[in-house]
Amino acid sequence: MRLAPVCERLIDQAPALGGRVLAALSGAVPAAYPAAYVLLLAEAVTDGVIAGPARVIEARFGVELMARHAAQAGSGGPAQDHMEDLREAILAALVGYAPGGGVSPIAHTGGKLISFDAGLAVWRDEFTVTFTR
Repeated sequence: MRLAPVCERLIDQAPALGGRVLAALSGAVPAAYPAAYVLLLAEAVTDGVIAGPARVIEARFGVELMARHAAQAGSGGPAQDHMEDLREAILAALVGYAPGGGVSPIAHTGGKLISFDAGLAVWRDEFTVTFTR
């Protein structure tokens, strides 16, 4: 699956990220936060589904949101709210969007905290699409 259309969509439709959307394999490092990496997590052939000479593939990709916050006791206060605002912008930009090239609309499958260290939180939302290859 090509991730450039997903990156472009986030740059265009999630201005809260300030254009800091990077393909994970690019080797680029965010100059500031918040920022997001887009990465392909897995591809699998859908069991027994063949479309002519091609097979139907389900791809799973992630958007890793990185936000830096000062430590906050208890519920996380404004830092938690900020992270949720950023996630909502990403979900609004991607869910239901069809990247083109015969790729199905994007579906959100869940998310989880990847890490939190020295005020840098990394949250991954995961998505799926299908296409033929």
